[in-house]
Amino acid sequence: MLHKKTIHLNKTTLICLLLYVIVIVSCRGYRFYLPQQYQYIHMQIFSFFSVVSLIYFFILFKRIKKVDNYINKYMIILAGGFVIPQFLYTHSRYNQSLSAFYSAAQHYFFLIWIIPLFYLLLNSNSEKVLDTIANITVIGYISLIINAFMNNHFGFMLLKISGDALAQKNGYIRIVDCAVFTPLVIAYLFSNSVVHNRKLDFFKMCIVLLGQIYVEKTRMGTIALLFMLIAMLLFSKKNKFSKILTWIFLILGGFFSIAGGMIDQILSKFSIQNNGNSTLYRLNEIQFYMSHFIENKLLGIGIISPEKIMNEYGIAYWQNHNYEDIGIIGFLGIAGIVGIIVIYIIPIMRMLFVLQSVKGKISSYSEYLMLIGMFCYIIVTSATLIIVNYQRMPCFAICIALFEYIYVSCNKLEMKGIHKCY
Repeated sequence: MLHKKTIHLNKTTLICLLLYVIVIVSCRGYRFYLPQQYQYIHMQIFSFFSVVSLIYFFILFKRIKKVDNYINKYMIILAGGFVIPQFLYTHSRYNQSLSAFYSAAQHYFFLIWIIPLFYLLLNSNSEKVLDTIANITVIGYISLIINAFMNNHFGFMLLKISGDALAQKNGYIRIVDCAVFTPLVIAYLFSNSVVHNRKLDFFKMCIVLLGQIYVEKTRMGTIALLFMLIAMLLFSKKNKFSKILTWIFLILGGFFSIAGGMIDQILSKFSIQNNGNSTLYRLNEIQFYMSHFIENKLLGIGIISPEKIMNEYGIAYWQNHNYEDIGIIGFLGIAGIVGIIVIYIIPIMRMLFVLQSVKGKISSYSEYLMLIGMFCYIIVTSATLIIVNYQRMPCFAICIALFEYIYVSCNKLEMKGIHKCY
């Protein structure tokens, strides 16, 4: 008699699979392999994971409460202090439907991912999870680098990518928002290479950084990553390898600050003649969002679609009124004081608390260094490319889950009487 084999898909396995699918589709490289009509499937997958995460919230509520009550409290604050007020406000002011509100606010719902991601890290091999995320991201960047090189020097790509993701900068192809988890991957690989002297991880990190510089060409994004690496080196235990790296990245940081135009931009940011449309757009954005923040300090203009911004205010959101360009100022303009406190300030204050709490107490110094790097990146990008924007919110969610996971792990060690682990 033949016995049928059954596959048991437990909670952690399901979350793991969904997370890896999310990492794959978050890399622009995957779009080379899909027909045009499927090139935005990542948003459907992200939304599906949000629904799964909401189900997990109810299933795991009591279990997570026993381990770390902060997460459940934050989810309740997120719903009661942000989602519900914003929906009622935009419905009243703009007659925005529930489905239209969800479409405009769907990236804020990615914060629900914290629940299953925290559970996954707590109940599986966290290093293996991060290694897999890093490896997928590295493969995605290799695909991007190869295709960008072929296009730049031979005029064609091996594979196709959607036209809206492509641009030209200084005569070379630019593919924006290469991967959602780039800063986390770089922080993880770099902490391993510095603390554990893993040369392969350092090589992988260089591939991702090369992709950022050569393919994405986001000036402030590259500078933020370099500042993150410098901060990690400054906080690292000094050995010969880390000292050499400190000088390398200090020099690189200085070079890209000058060559990338950061210093010129600071000196001439109010000069339209010197900086052209880039400055003009940002001045328009600052004026637009600050005026509407002053008009409604608590809730801003509301979480509404680009189409509604066009209809209500007569301006094109994606042309020169993109709140993501101006960081916190833009976020204040659309979500007000309440939004920035709930979405941004509370998690940042919690991260700072976790850093202070786990210092010198967690089992791996590389984990602490990774947290330092991510915290630095989040702070540096507050002025522009803020991490709570449309593209980077998934990375913010997994960062919060990582901070909480390491905090809980540290508490478990303390309960066992282990106080100093590095």
